[in-house]
Amino acid sequence: AVERGALNGAILVTGSIGCGKTQGTVLPYFRQLLTNFSPSPSVMAIDPKRTFIEAAKRICKEIGAEKRVRVISLESKETFNPVFVENILKQSRFLDVAEMLRAASINFSGKSSDSPFWEISAFNLLKNAVVYCAATKGYFTLSDLYLALVKATNDPLADELREAIESGKFDAEEIFNIECALRYFDDEYRHLDNRVRTGILATSTSFLNQFQEFRSAKIFCPTKKNRTILSMAQVIDKGEIVLVDIESPDLARSMGTILKLHYEKATLDRLNDPVRGKERPALLICDEYQDIVTCGGGNSLGDERYLAKCREANAIFIAASQSITSIMNSVGKEKAARELVQNFRTRIACHSSDSETIKNMQELVGQRDIERLSHTFSETSHSPTRN
Repeated sequence: AVERGALNGAILVTGSIGCGKTQGTVLPYFRQLLTNFSPSPSVMAIDPKRTFIEAAKRICKEIGAEKRVRVISLESKETFNPVFVENILKQSRFLDVAEMLRAASINFSGKSSDSPFWEISAFNLLKNAVVYCAATKGYFTLSDLYLALVKATNDPLADELREAIESGKFDAEEIFNIECALRYFDDEYRHLDNRVRTGILATSTSFLNQFQEFRSAKIFCPTKKNRTILSMAQVIDKGEIVLVDIESPDLARSMGTILKLHYEKATLDRLNDPVRGKERPALLICDEYQDIVTCGGGNSLGDERYLAKCREANAIFIAASQSITSIMNSVGKEKAARELVQNFRTRIACHSSDSETIKNMQELVGQRDIERLSHTFSETSHSPTRN
Protein backbone atom coordinates (compact mmCIF):
# COMPACT_ATOMS: atom_id res chain seq x y z
CA ALA A 1 0.00 0.00 0.00
CA VAL A 2 1.10 3.57 -0.74
CA GLU A 3 0.49 6.01 2.11
CA ARG A 4 -1.42 9.25 1.56
CA GLY A 5 1.70 11.37 1.94
CA ALA A 6 3.61 9.25 -0.56
CA LEU A 7 0.91 9.84 -3.18
CA ASN A 8 1.72 13.55 -3.15
CA GLY A 9 5.36 12.65 -3.78
CA ALA A 10 4.55 11.18 -7.23
CA ILE A 11 4.78 7.58 -8.42
CA LEU A 12 6.83 6.25 -11.34
CA VAL A 13 6.06 2.75 -12.61
CA THR A 14 8.57 1.18 -14.99
CA GLY A 15 8.46 -2.13 -16.79
CA SER A 16 8.80 -3.84 -20.15
CA ILE A 17 5.90 -4.18 -22.57
CA GLY A 18 3.27 -6.61 -21.33
CA CYS A 19 4.55 -6.87 -17.75
CA GLY A 20 1.36 -5.46 -16.21
CA LYS A 21 2.17 -1.79 -15.52
CA THR A 22 -1.28 -0.59 -16.45
CA GLN A 23 -3.39 -3.52 -15.27
CA GLY A 24 -1.44 -4.16 -12.08
CA THR A 25 -0.79 -0.64 -10.81
CA VAL A 26 -2.22 2.30 -12.76
CA LEU A 27 -5.81 1.10 -13.16
CA PRO A 28 -6.18 -0.18 -9.56
CA TYR A 29 -4.77 3.11 -8.26
CA PHE A 30 -7.17 5.04 -10.50
CA ARG A 31 -10.18 3.14 -9.12
CA GLN A 32 -9.05 3.47 -5.50
CA LEU A 33 -8.36 7.19 -5.76
CA LEU A 34 -11.83 7.87 -7.19
CA THR A 35 -13.64 5.78 -4.57
CA ASN A 36 -11.58 6.28 -1.39
CA PHE A 37 -11.03 10.05 -1.35
CA SER A 38 -13.35 12.81 -0.25
CA PRO A 39 -13.56 15.15 -1.99
CA SER A 40 -12.99 12.96 -5.03
CA PRO A 41 -9.98 14.12 -7.06
CA SER A 42 -10.07 15.85 -10.39
CA VAL A 43 -8.32 13.79 -13.05
CA MET A 44 -6.32 14.36 -16.21
CA ALA A 45 -5.54 10.96 -17.78
CA ILE A 46 -3.37 10.74 -20.88
CA ASP A 47 -2.42 7.57 -22.74
CA PRO A 48 -1.15 7.91 -26.32
CA LYS A 49 -1.73 4.19 -26.94
CA ARG A 50 -5.36 4.48 -25.67
CA THR A 51 -5.65 1.12 -23.86
CA PHE A 52 -5.76 2.71 -20.41
CA ILE A 53 -8.42 5.24 -21.44
CA GLU A 54 -10.93 2.57 -22.48
CA ALA A 55 -10.53 0.80 -19.14
CA ALA A 56 -10.79 4.13 -17.30
CA LYS A 57 -14.13 4.83 -18.98
CA ARG A 58 -15.47 1.48 -17.75
CA ILE A 59 -14.26 2.15 -14.20
CA CYS A 60 -15.93 5.57 -14.13
CA LYS A 61 -19.20 3.99 -15.26
CA GLU A 62 -18.96 1.19 -12.69
CA ILE A 63 -18.46 3.59 -9.76
CA GLY A 64 -21.09 6.07 -10.94
CA ALA A 65 -18.70 8.86 -11.93
CA GLU A 66 -19.56 8.95 -15.63
CA LYS A 67 -21.26 12.37 -15.32
CA ARG A 68 -17.94 13.89 -14.30
CA VAL A 69 -16.13 12.49 -17.34
CA ARG A 70 -15.09 14.67 -20.27
CA VAL A 71 -13.49 12.82 -23.18
CA ILE A 72 -11.24 14.77 -25.53
CA SER A 73 -11.06 12.89 -28.82
CA LEU A 74 -11.02 13.73 -32.50
CA GLU A 75 -14.71 12.84 -32.69
CA SER A 76 -15.95 14.35 -29.41
CA LYS A 77 -17.58 17.74 -28.89
CA GLU A 78 -15.17 18.84 -26.16
CA THR A 79 -13.05 21.87 -27.07
CA PHE A 80 -10.24 23.73 -25.35
CA ASN A 81 -8.16 26.73 -26.37
CA PRO A 82 -4.61 26.26 -24.99
CA VAL A 83 -3.34 29.77 -25.82
CA PHE A 84 -6.16 32.03 -24.68
CA VAL A 85 -6.11 33.33 -21.12
CA GLU A 86 -8.23 36.15 -19.76
CA ASN A 87 -6.16 39.33 -19.25
CA ILE A 88 -3.19 37.61 -20.87
CA LEU A 89 -1.17 40.85 -21.02
CA LYS A 90 -1.21 41.14 -17.23
CA GLN A 91 1.00 39.38 -14.65
CA SER A 92 3.22 37.84 -17.35
CA ARG A 93 0.49 35.40 -18.43
CA PHE A 94 1.61 35.68 -22.06
CA LEU A 95 5.03 34.42 -20.95
CA ASP A 96 3.42 31.38 -19.33
CA VAL A 97 1.65 30.54 -22.59
CA ALA A 98 4.83 30.99 -24.63
CA GLU A 99 6.86 28.85 -22.22
CA MET A 100 4.30 26.04 -22.37
CA LEU A 101 4.46 26.08 -26.15
CA ARG A 102 8.26 26.01 -26.01
CA ALA A 103 8.26 23.01 -23.65
CA ALA A 104 5.78 21.19 -25.89
CA SER A 105 7.89 22.03 -28.94
CA ILE A 106 11.01 20.56 -27.31
CA ASN A 107 9.06 17.38 -26.54
CA PHE A 108 7.86 17.26 -30.16
CA SER A 109 11.36 17.66 -31.62
CA GLY A 110 12.87 15.18 -29.14
CA LYS A 111 15.43 17.51 -27.57
CA SER A 112 16.57 21.10 -27.34
CA SER A 113 18.32 22.55 -30.35
CA ASP A 114 22.06 22.00 -30.51
CA SER A 115 22.39 25.72 -31.22
CA PRO A 116 20.78 27.89 -28.51
CA PHE A 117 20.49 30.77 -30.99
CA TRP A 118 17.61 29.19 -32.91
CA GLU A 119 15.73 28.08 -29.81
CA ILE A 120 16.07 31.46 -28.05
CA SER A 121 15.21 33.41 -31.21
CA ALA A 122 12.17 31.21 -31.87
CA PHE A 123 10.94 31.74 -28.31
CA ASN A 124 11.36 35.52 -28.61
CA LEU A 125 9.34 35.53 -31.83
CA LEU A 126 6.67 33.29 -30.31
CA LYS A 127 6.41 35.37 -27.13
CA ASN A 128 5.97 38.64 -29.02
CA ALA A 129 3.55 37.06 -31.48
CA VAL A 130 1.37 36.09 -28.51
CA VAL A 131 1.41 39.73 -27.38
CA TYR A 132 0.53 40.83 -30.94
CA CYS A 133 -2.46 38.48 -31.08
CA ALA A 134 -3.69 39.55 -27.66
CA ALA A 135 -3.35 43.26 -28.51
CA THR A 136 -4.92 43.17 -31.97
CA LYS A 137 -7.46 40.35 -31.73
CA GLY A 138 -8.42 39.98 -28.07
CA TYR A 139 -9.53 36.36 -28.43
CA PHE A 140 -7.17 34.23 -30.51
CA THR A 141 -6.35 30.58 -31.17
CA LEU A 142 -3.38 28.47 -32.23
CA SER A 143 -4.34 29.10 -35.86
CA ASP A 144 -4.24 32.87 -35.30
CA LEU A 145 -0.87 32.56 -33.61
CA TYR A 146 0.49 30.48 -36.48
CA LEU A 147 -0.71 33.05 -39.04
CA ALA A 148 0.84 35.88 -37.01
CA LEU A 149 4.21 34.11 -36.99
CA VAL A 150 4.09 33.61 -40.75
CA LYS A 151 2.95 37.18 -41.33
CA ALA A 152 5.77 38.60 -39.21
CA THR A 153 8.38 37.21 -41.63
CA ASN A 154 7.46 39.83 -44.25
CA ASP A 155 5.42 42.29 -42.19
CA PRO A 156 6.96 43.59 -38.94
CA LEU A 157 3.44 44.01 -37.44
CA ALA A 158 4.51 47.32 -35.89
CA ASP A 159 1.74 49.45 -37.38
CA GLU A 160 -1.02 47.29 -35.89
CA LEU A 161 0.67 47.35 -32.50
CA ARG A 162 0.85 51.15 -32.59
CA GLU A 163 -2.86 51.30 -33.37
CA ALA A 164 -3.56 49.01 -30.42
CA ILE A 165 -1.58 51.28 -28.07
CA GLU A 166 -3.45 54.35 -29.32
CA SER A 167 -6.86 52.69 -28.99
CA GLY A 168 -7.04 53.47 -25.27
CA LYS A 169 -8.28 49.96 -24.39
CA PHE A 170 -5.25 48.95 -22.32
CA ASP A 171 -3.83 49.98 -18.95
CA ALA A 172 -0.21 50.90 -18.17
CA GLU A 173 0.99 47.32 -17.65
CA GLU A 174 -0.59 46.09 -20.86
CA ILE A 175 0.72 49.07 -22.85
CA PHE A 176 4.24 48.42 -21.59
CA ASN A 177 4.11 44.80 -22.77
CA ILE A 178 2.73 45.86 -26.16
CA GLU A 179 5.48 48.48 -26.50
CA CYS A 180 8.11 45.80 -25.80
CA ALA A 181 6.67 43.69 -28.64
CA LEU A 182 6.59 46.77 -30.87
CA ARG A 183 10.27 47.45 -30.24
CA TYR A 184 11.09 43.80 -30.92
CA PHE A 185 9.36 43.71 -34.30
CA ASP A 186 10.39 47.25 -35.31
CA ASP A 187 13.97 47.45 -34.07
CA GLU A 188 15.18 43.84 -33.93
CA TYR A 189 13.27 41.27 -35.95
CA ARG A 190 12.85 43.26 -39.17
CA HIS A 191 16.60 43.97 -39.34
CA LEU A 192 17.49 40.27 -39.44
CA ASP A 193 18.53 38.70 -42.72
CA ASN A 194 15.66 37.02 -44.60
CA ARG A 195 17.35 33.62 -44.34
CA VAL A 196 17.72 34.03 -40.58
CA ARG A 197 14.05 35.03 -40.23
CA THR A 198 13.07 31.97 -42.26
CA GLY A 199 15.09 29.72 -39.94
CA ILE A 200 13.55 31.28 -36.84
CA LEU A 201 10.07 30.88 -38.33
CA ALA A 202 10.66 27.20 -39.09
CA THR A 203 11.80 26.59 -35.51
CA SER A 204 8.90 28.48 -33.91
CA THR A 205 6.17 26.85 -36.04
CA SER A 206 7.39 23.23 -35.93
CA PHE A 207 5.03 22.35 -33.09
CA LEU A 208 2.14 24.59 -34.16
CA ASN A 209 2.04 22.88 -37.55
CA GLN A 210 0.59 19.82 -35.79
CA PHE A 211 -2.64 21.75 -35.28
CA GLN A 212 -3.03 22.92 -38.87
CA GLU A 213 -5.38 20.00 -39.48
CA PHE A 214 -9.17 19.98 -39.49
CA ARG A 215 -9.93 17.61 -36.60
CA SER A 216 -7.25 18.93 -34.25
CA ALA A 217 -8.16 22.54 -35.07
CA LYS A 218 -11.79 21.73 -34.25
CA ILE A 219 -10.70 20.75 -30.71
CA PHE A 220 -7.98 23.32 -29.99
CA CYS A 221 -9.03 26.30 -32.13
CA PRO A 222 -12.70 26.85 -31.23
CA THR A 223 -14.53 30.14 -31.39
CA LYS A 224 -14.88 31.87 -28.05
CA LYS A 225 -18.52 30.84 -27.59
CA ASN A 226 -17.90 27.22 -28.66
CA ARG A 227 -15.40 26.44 -25.92
CA THR A 228 -16.58 23.65 -23.61
CA ILE A 229 -13.54 23.59 -21.32
CA LEU A 230 -12.78 27.18 -20.39
CA SER A 231 -9.70 26.42 -18.28
CA MET A 232 -7.95 23.59 -16.50
CA ALA A 233 -8.47 25.49 -13.24
CA GLN A 234 -12.19 24.96 -13.76
CA VAL A 235 -11.62 21.23 -14.35
CA ILE A 236 -9.63 20.89 -11.11
CA ASP A 237 -11.91 22.97 -8.91
CA LYS A 238 -15.05 21.14 -10.10
CA GLY A 239 -13.49 17.70 -9.74
CA GLU A 240 -13.97 16.76 -13.38
CA ILE A 241 -12.34 13.76 -15.06
CA VAL A 242 -10.68 14.52 -18.41
CA LEU A 243 -9.72 11.50 -20.50
CA VAL A 244 -7.55 12.23 -23.53
CA ASP A 245 -8.47 9.68 -26.19
CA ILE A 246 -6.79 10.71 -29.46
CA GLU A 247 -6.74 8.09 -32.20
CA SER A 248 -3.76 9.48 -34.15
CA PRO A 249 -0.44 8.64 -32.41
CA ASP A 250 1.29 11.84 -33.57
CA LEU A 251 -1.61 14.08 -32.56
CA ALA A 252 -2.01 12.18 -29.30
CA ARG A 253 1.55 13.05 -28.36
CA SER A 254 1.21 16.75 -29.26
CA MET A 255 -2.22 17.23 -27.74
CA GLY A 256 -1.40 15.18 -24.66
CA THR A 257 1.71 17.23 -24.00
CA ILE A 258 0.00 20.62 -24.16
CA LEU A 259 -2.96 19.43 -22.06
CA LYS A 260 -0.61 17.99 -19.44
CA LEU A 261 1.30 21.27 -19.18
CA HIS A 262 -1.93 23.27 -18.76
CA TYR A 263 -3.12 20.90 -16.04
CA GLU A 264 0.22 21.14 -14.24
CA LYS A 265 0.19 24.94 -14.34
CA ALA A 266 -3.43 25.12 -13.15
CA THR A 267 -2.51 22.85 -10.24
CA LEU A 268 0.49 24.94 -9.19
CA ASP A 269 -1.54 28.15 -9.52
CA ARG A 270 -3.51 27.03 -6.47
CA LEU A 271 -0.46 27.85 -4.36
CA ASN A 272 -0.76 31.57 -5.13
CA ASP A 273 -4.53 31.92 -5.45
CA PRO A 274 -6.26 32.40 -2.07
CA VAL A 275 -9.69 31.96 -3.67
CA ARG A 276 -9.03 28.44 -4.94
CA GLY A 277 -8.84 25.75 -2.28
CA LYS A 278 -6.41 22.83 -2.20
CA GLU A 279 -8.67 20.29 -0.49
CA ARG A 280 -9.48 18.45 -3.71
CA PRO A 281 -6.54 16.35 -4.98
CA ALA A 282 -5.45 17.00 -8.57
CA LEU A 283 -4.63 13.62 -10.11
CA LEU A 284 -2.49 13.45 -13.25
CA ILE A 285 -2.04 10.02 -14.86
CA CYS A 286 0.37 9.58 -17.77
CA ASP A 287 0.61 6.12 -19.31
CA GLU A 288 3.42 5.75 -21.87
CA TYR A 289 4.94 8.71 -20.07
CA GLN A 290 8.02 8.80 -22.31
CA ASP A 291 5.80 10.09 -25.16
CA ILE A 292 4.67 13.26 -23.35
CA VAL A 293 7.51 13.97 -20.92
CA THR A 294 8.76 17.57 -20.78
CA CYS A 295 11.81 19.06 -19.07
CA GLY A 296 12.08 22.81 -18.93
CA GLY A 297 15.72 22.83 -17.90
CA GLY A 298 15.01 25.78 -15.61
CA ASN A 299 13.80 27.93 -18.52
CA SER A 300 10.14 26.93 -18.70
CA LEU A 301 7.51 24.83 -17.01
CA GLY A 302 8.56 21.19 -17.14
CA ASP A 303 7.71 18.04 -15.24
CA GLU A 304 10.77 18.35 -13.01
CA ARG A 305 9.64 21.78 -11.78
CA TYR A 306 6.09 20.53 -11.34
CA LEU A 307 7.17 17.52 -9.30
CA ALA A 308 9.36 19.69 -7.08
CA LYS A 309 6.39 21.92 -6.13
CA CYS A 310 3.22 19.88 -6.62
CA ARG A 311 3.22 18.27 -3.18
CA GLU A 312 2.17 21.55 -1.57
CA ALA A 313 -0.63 21.94 -4.15
CA ASN A 314 -2.15 18.56 -3.16
CA ALA A 315 -1.28 16.97 -6.50
CA ILE A 316 -0.92 13.29 -7.28
CA PHE A 317 1.17 12.29 -10.28
CA ILE A 318 1.24 8.69 -11.53
CA ALA A 319 3.47 7.99 -14.54
CA ALA A 320 4.10 4.67 -16.27
CA SER A 321 6.97 4.19 -18.69
CA GLN A 322 8.80 1.29 -20.29
CA SER A 323 12.14 2.25 -18.79
CA ILE A 324 14.29 5.09 -17.52
CA THR A 325 16.29 4.88 -20.74
CA SER A 326 13.15 5.65 -22.77
CA ILE A 327 12.59 8.75 -20.62
CA MET A 328 16.20 9.82 -21.15
CA ASN A 329 15.87 9.37 -24.91
CA SER A 330 12.72 11.51 -24.98
CA VAL A 331 14.22 14.27 -22.83
CA GLY A 332 17.42 14.25 -24.86
CA LYS A 333 19.64 15.26 -21.94
CA GLU A 334 20.84 12.71 -19.41
CA LYS A 335 21.28 15.13 -16.49
CA ALA A 336 17.84 16.66 -17.01
CA ALA A 337 16.29 13.19 -17.16
CA ARG A 338 18.03 12.12 -13.95
CA GLU A 339 16.81 15.28 -12.21
CA LEU A 340 13.29 14.43 -13.33
CA VAL A 341 13.41 10.81 -12.20
CA GLN A 342 14.79 11.65 -8.76
CA ASN A 343 11.69 13.78 -8.09
CA PHE A 344 9.48 10.68 -8.13
CA ARG A 345 9.33 9.80 -4.44
CA THR A 346 7.90 6.31 -5.06
CA ARG A 347 9.25 4.09 -7.82
CA ILE A 348 7.72 0.75 -8.68
CA ALA A 349 9.74 -1.61 -10.86
CA CYS A 350 8.09 -4.36 -12.86
CA HIS A 351 10.10 -6.72 -15.05
CA SER A 352 12.80 -4.90 -17.00
CA SER A 353 15.97 -5.73 -18.86
CA ASP A 354 16.96 -2.07 -19.20
CA SER A 355 20.33 -1.52 -17.53
CA GLU A 356 19.57 2.09 -16.47
CA THR A 357 16.33 1.05 -14.78
CA ILE A 358 17.99 -1.88 -13.01
CA LYS A 359 20.88 0.31 -11.87
CA ASN A 360 18.50 2.97 -10.57
CA MET A 361 16.56 0.46 -8.50
CA GLN A 362 19.74 -1.12 -7.16
CA GLU A 363 20.97 2.28 -5.98
CA LEU A 364 17.69 2.86 -4.14
CA VAL A 365 17.92 -0.47 -2.37
CA GLY A 366 21.52 0.18 -1.33
CA GLN A 367 24.25 -2.25 -0.33
CA ARG A 368 24.99 -4.21 2.84
CA ASP A 369 28.24 -5.88 3.86
CA ILE A 370 27.71 -9.57 4.60
CA GLU A 371 30.17 -11.61 6.60
CA ARG A 372 31.25 -14.75 4.77
CA LEU A 373 33.22 -17.71 6.10
CA SER A 374 35.88 -19.20 3.89
CA HIS A 375 37.95 -22.35 4.33
CA THR A 376 41.28 -23.32 2.85
CA PHE A 377 43.19 -26.59 2.85
CA SER A 378 46.98 -26.55 2.92
CA GLU A 379 49.33 -29.48 2.68
CA THR A 380 52.98 -29.78 3.70
CA SER A 381 55.47 -32.59 3.45
CA HIS A 382 54.53 -33.76 6.98
CA SER A 383 50.73 -33.43 7.24
CA PRO A 384 47.70 -31.71 5.69
CA THR A 385 46.03 -28.89 7.69
CA ARG A 386 42.51 -27.48 7.52
CA ASN A 387 42.46 -23.67 8.12
